[in-house]
Amino acid sequence: LHARHRPGNRRDQGMHSIRDVLGPAKTEELLDQLHVTYEKMKTLGLKELQPWDSFFSNFKPPKTWSREDVEKRVVTNFYQFRTNYVLLSLGVVVLSLVTSPALIMVLLLCAGMWFYVMVVKPGPIVVGENEYDEPKKAIACGGATLVLLMLFGQLLKVGVRSKSGRGEGGS
Repeated sequence: LHARHRPGNRRDQGMHSIRDVLGPAKTEELLDQLHVTYEKMKTLGLKELQPWDSFFSNFKPPKTWSREDVEKRVVTNFYQFRTNYVLLSLGVVVLSLVTSPALIMVLLLCAGMWFYVMVVKPGPIVVGENEYDEPKKAIACGGATLVLLMLFGQLLKVGVRSKSGRGEGGS
């Protein structure tokens, strides 16, 4: 039997690949966009992960505490460990999501909305007498995301968690 007709095939179970949902042309376009994003990340230096033991090594205070010296050290530290900082920040965000199921649901709803409007329905969308091109669709999705976060009471949680790395009950 051909793979498509075998019992237990993932398509028989209702599972589809992105290529099945979007079609070959849109899938290739999405992969090209992901490749461009990956290349941009590489130019930002987000590829070189520094050893964690040097990231958490003992702090050596500067000889002088002038603003210029401290600024230079902070900038140098950020450039040296930027990938480590990104991974640490992602870890805090993931931990925040895991501890708030309501936030997960709202963000999944928003991500689905963005995906549908920007990827599944590319090009202008006409609503009534108004036509929304790509920038207007992005603004509308951003506004709808804020409204959904406010309606479900999650906006404050997102702001608090992103600024302090703590949820409610954090000290």
